[in-house]
Amino acid sequence: VSPVNRDWSMTTAPPPQSHAFQWFSRFNRDEHVWIAVSDAVLWNLGQQRAASGSGSQQSLRCWSCGCSSGEEAYFARMIWQKRLAPIFPELGFTVLGTDLCSEKIETARQGAYPTHSVKALPTGWLKEFFDLPERGAGDLLEDPLSRTGMPQIQRMQRQKKLAARRRESASAFATVFRNTISQTNVVADARSFWSLGDGGIREDVSFVQQDVTQDMPDGPFDLIMSRYAVCLYLEAEQKSNVLADMVARLRPGGFLLIGEKDKLPPGFCEEHGLRPFTYLLQSEVCPAGIREYVESVFQKDGAEQRPPQAGPILKAAPKDLRLTCSTYSQFMQVTGGEADWIAEQKRHMREVTMQRTSSRSANLLANAIREGRRDDSLSITKRMEADAAARLEKVRAASTARDAAGFAALSTLRERLRLTPQEAENKVQSFFQRLQQDMAKREEVVAKREEEPPPLPRRKSRGASSGRRPSSKLKRSASARRAGLRLVS
Repeated sequence: VSPVNRDWSMTTAPPPQSHAFQWFSRFNRDEHVWIAVSDAVLWNLGQQRAASGSGSQQSLRCWSCGCSSGEEAYFARMIWQKRLAPIFPELGFTVLGTDLCSEKIETARQGAYPTHSVKALPTGWLKEFFDLPERGAGDLLEDPLSRTGMPQIQRMQRQKKLAARRRESASAFATVFRNTISQTNVVADARSFWSLGDGGIREDVSFVQQDVTQDMPDGPFDLIMSRYAVCLYLEAEQKSNVLADMVARLRPGGFLLIGEKDKLPPGFCEEHGLRPFTYLLQSEVCPAGIREYVESVFQKDGAEQRPPQAGPILKAAPKDLRLTCSTYSQFMQVTGGEADWIAEQKRHMREVTMQRTSSRSANLLANAIREGRRDDSLSITKRMEADAAARLEKVRAASTARDAAGFAALSTLRERLRLTPQEAENKVQSFFQRLQQDMAKREEVVAKREEEPPPLPRRKSRGASSGRRPSSKLKRSASARRAGLRLVS
């Protein structure tokens, strides 16, 4: 169940270039999802294991189902080593990657990737975990913000040059898949590939060629990642059965991560004890900006409860900030640090602001700071927060003023409509006088009706007893009988 499962070994022509040879598997794909994994998922797992105090289970296990070329598995291990390992040094973190395609498993074990697969990684991570290739490293390590001030012609030329290098790198990567993977081809193409170095990543990541519809690795796992794999390529009952087997291999309190466009079968969460684990991603650079929700994470019910206070770890639990902070970013903020993705966002914002500021604007800003008309001690984020607070306070003041004005107008109206005691007494007396007059008139009307004689009853005509008007035939017969009587007499 691989996102890209094409066998180029049966073709003699190179792979098509019309779509720039789209390889969907890459490092840091859907960056906001990986932020949620770092900030909440792995942090939650670390808290559970640190609070349990069980020495025999001090290693977290992760399974990457449909790992393709291994980018997802390696990146999960990088995240743990860079962010969580310094906070939970007593915990280990191992990753197992499985895929149906044996060629991709071999590529994952080699750990060599083209430029487009690693371009979303931070520059520091590239330098730490990869051996720099002979070609194309300088363009990727150079900060793209430093090129925003280029003239348009130079930017177009540079983009064409980078596009040509990407096509060359993708073509080389396709050659590895198209031909039998040999050491000769790997060495020949390694000049434009980024190879994993000695950063401590390979030791804790393993790969197995496996078809999840037939067999699965032995659990239990703390985190299972099946992004754009099972939910995308399997149908109906087979998908439900495979997902059920995967959830059965999750520990209580473990997490299932699927792709953003993947959908679980209807009623699957209720049937197998999963609950959505929604993460709110809000930009620290722009607190008033658009909020983004990550809804592709699910947690298994029955999380391990903290045991009674016993043992050295639990005695220090009330003072252990790891067990009191809800997220990784909150822990970093409490301890005087900052999450690396937040620091990167702020750095980009500062550089973009400086580069888009003209020389005249820079001089005006410098003069304002020199004259004390602007405080430059606050960062951009702090100034935005202060501006947002000032706007909110202004809105509240305006609302309070409107409420005060409305209350004053209502009080004025009440004062205008208020009666003196004498006026109120006169109005009450007038009301009762009118009421007495109305009652007297009603009594006069009733008395007149009682004095009048009752009306005489009306005589009923023939045919009235039946309630019907006599017909013309009956009228003729009656007139004939009267005429006969007259003749006889």
